[in-house]
Amino acid sequence: YDPTIANLVKSTDLDDRNALDALAKRAKDVAKASQAADEGTIRHALCEHVDLGGDVEAVPVEYRDDIAAYMRATEDLWDVVALEQFVVIDSIKCAGRCDRFVLHHRSVRAADVKTSKWDPVKYGGVENAIQLAIYAHGAKYDDTTGQRTPLPIDTTTGYVIWLPQGQGRCVVYEVDLVEAWEWTLTTMRLYDWRKAAKRILTPVAES
Repeated sequence: YDPTIANLVKSTDLDDRNALDALAKRAKDVAKASQAADEGTIRHALCEHVDLGGDVEAVPVEYRDDIAAYMRATEDLWDVVALEQFVVIDSIKCAGRCDRFVLHHRSVRAADVKTSKWDPVKYGGVENAIQLAIYAHGAKYDDTTGQRTPLPIDTTTGYVIWLPQGQGRCVVYEVDLVEAWEWTLTTMRLYDWRKAAKRILTPVAES
């Protein structure tokens, strides 16, 4: 059961052939998107499996080439010190869950796994860099107490790990977090400027 498709059906004129054709196409698109998301989730979990010392032979055969590529690309770069760490940055009111923190030459850095078929350099590079910069500047958050604990994370360099689905390859990109943090702050200022309209525009006449 997919609530997205169910809602589409409810809003479609079932006597309109064109509307039904459009609904069918949309349903296929939703199904494909859902499948891609599920496949990405599976690969994330399998990467965590091997990062925690799990045997690659235990990985299902259909995913083994991808996970083996991930291991080859990352095993000599760092040691994983934390997985799925939730962090917050109160100064910009942001929060997120970092895929992993890794130890590279005595420096703990943020790293994020991307499983889309699209190269993150060509598509979404700025967004990925901002995401990493936020993780690197964040504090560990305890959701039971609300306590924030500062983390000794390198705020100059991070990593995007690109593991495209079904290609048996993995590329690790180093990310300049100094510039990415500047983009982050610029983005937040733009967000504030959009909200400023309520303050700087005052209605003085209306008819």
